[in-house]
Amino acid sequence: MKSFKKLALASVLGSIVLAGISTNILAETATEGEVTEETLNANEERANDPAFSEKAITENDGFEFDEDGNIIAVTIGGETAEVTQENPAVEDAWVNNTPNRITTNLTADPSTSMHFQWHTTDVDEDAVLYVWEDGSSIEEAVEFIPEILEIEDAFHIQTTESGNYVYAIMWDEDDDEAMTDDDEPFVAADNPDEVVGYYTDEIFTGDNLLWLDKGFDNYSVALPYPAFTETAYKATAEDLTPNTVYHYAVGNVDGEISEEATFTTAAEDSEDFTFIHYTDTQNAFSSEHQRSEAEYSRSTVQSMLDNEDAQEAKFALLSGDIVNDDWNDTEWDLTLNALLPLNNAMPHLFVTGNHDNHNFIDHINTDNEVDGMTSGVAYTSRYNGAQFIVLNTEQDNESDDEFAPAILENQLEWFEAQLQEAQEARENGEIDWVFVTYHRPLFSSSYHSLEDENVQLVRDDLMALLDEYDVDMVFNGHDHNLTVTNALVHNPDAFGNAEVATQGETDGDTTTFASPEGTVFFIPNTAGTKTYDAIYKNQDFEWILEEEDINETYEELFDYEFTEDDVTSYRELLSTEEQPFRSSFYSDGHSNARESNMQHYGVIDVTADAVTYKLYQVVGEDLENRETSLLHTYEISK
Repeated sequence: MKSFKKLALASVLGSIVLAGISTNILAETATEGEVTEETLNANEERANDPAFSEKAITENDGFEFDEDGNIIAVTIGGETAEVTQENPAVEDAWVNNTPNRITTNLTADPSTSMHFQWHTTDVDEDAVLYVWEDGSSIEEAVEFIPEILEIEDAFHIQTTESGNYVYAIMWDEDDDEAMTDDDEPFVAADNPDEVVGYYTDEIFTGDNLLWLDKGFDNYSVALPYPAFTETAYKATAEDLTPNTVYHYAVGNVDGEISEEATFTTAAEDSEDFTFIHYTDTQNAFSSEHQRSEAEYSRSTVQSMLDNEDAQEAKFALLSGDIVNDDWNDTEWDLTLNALLPLNNAMPHLFVTGNHDNHNFIDHINTDNEVDGMTSGVAYTSRYNGAQFIVLNTEQDNESDDEFAPAILENQLEWFEAQLQEAQEARENGEIDWVFVTYHRPLFSSSYHSLEDENVQLVRDDLMALLDEYDVDMVFNGHDHNLTVTNALVHNPDAFGNAEVATQGETDGDTTTFASPEGTVFFIPNTAGTKTYDAIYKNQDFEWILEEEDINETYEELFDYEFTEDDVTSYRELLSTEEQPFRSSFYSDGHSNARESNMQHYGVIDVTADAVTYKLYQVVGEDLENRETSLLHTYEISK
């Protein structure tokens, strides 16, 4: 059997088409393991098997009709479900009055305060947040009264007695085909007379790649219960003592109450600390009964909690896309339940993503420091010696223009004001580092960073601000791959509006940026199952032109023709560009079938003089038998 290092080198380097520029960190994996080796072998074998191509597995898909023209069966990914005329779902949506979907988020000053949110179905007017210091008990807790909000149009997928999800087939008479547009999520619930058939997910298996890839959406729509109202509770614990371990619970000691959890307040001044960075759990509900995406995220969270290097972590940064569909409360429930063990151990710094922006504020209690912004949140948090600035890259949703920047002028003005304050604080010795986080990246080894119109329209302004105010690091998500840039500065005349100021120096499994000029950007792949290939490295230019819309974006916005030289110069900005998970679906596009068994996250140690970003991967198909290994380390020193 090949060693893990040799296997990784053969499988990844063997697929490189364009000339190598970045460091191949997969060839220098620090930890070998049998599960990792077997998983990589199996992934590579299936990725190269024509039987698992999207074309092959959908060859016999479609509807079966009876002699009267009624749909009696649907085949998806080669597996056939019976279609009935009667809805097999139980009549009423589930009720859960135990506090659930509990989250904790950093405030502007987490040394003295902390944000909390939780949900129930029915309102509990007596619900409170209980907070007590380590060594005390809930009987001695300080009680904080929450703001109680009604969440209208709660969306939960209809289920059968056995818990299987139900899907509705609706026929579009104009196009003479099944309706598959889920932009109106309540369309089936609001128009039951237009539903021509129902089926459940019972027959489908975890080996069905098309089903895992939301295959129901090719032939049907999700079927929610009619809209009803749920309850959200937002509370803020205040007047806390810095650098102190606290315990908390939410709910009602005389009724329903959550389990006990903990958090630690920040120090008053600069002090060493550790945090976790992960992104894009983006769990879709539809494969929950076949190969649960949420459970792979739960496994990743457990790896964080078990990781010796993360035992002192004080909070976790999730840089966007908590769920796949922000209107889907079933997904919020599945995902936040999966993340609960981590949230019970530490607060988060949550970032608005494009998949959760419309309902982000309904589920997460954060500050929102930009007046009038409705598409997500932007806020700041100072933790020990670091200033964190959280941006919202979904602001184009607030514009009536056909194409608008991901960050509008009012947020850019707010951002510059925050950068000015941070720069003054750094000059005065109050902080050591300035970190920025937002969802949509300027730089990535996959398609989004160059194809998203809203990103191109803010690229120059954003890069100019990051450079002018000496931002040290940027934490991104969105593009579901491993990307780390060199230290970059603004160059308005260069493709990508940036150039390398300081090249990372790689020695074995460590890349070092010594006293770098410029900003280093990080994307730690994904803590979910959906991955994007490192297309500039693993595909040739003709494939990129044919399969992606990057050239169309640049022609439409700037009347500019995207060239192979642009790819080369763009790749020179990247220190790391990898996609460790190999999928048979990459031959026909950038995305896998949401079947990844490799998740990633970073553990970041911050001192006054250095930041160390340790990139970990969690590997294994069997959720009960997975391995965590240190993939690569990045050191930034002053």
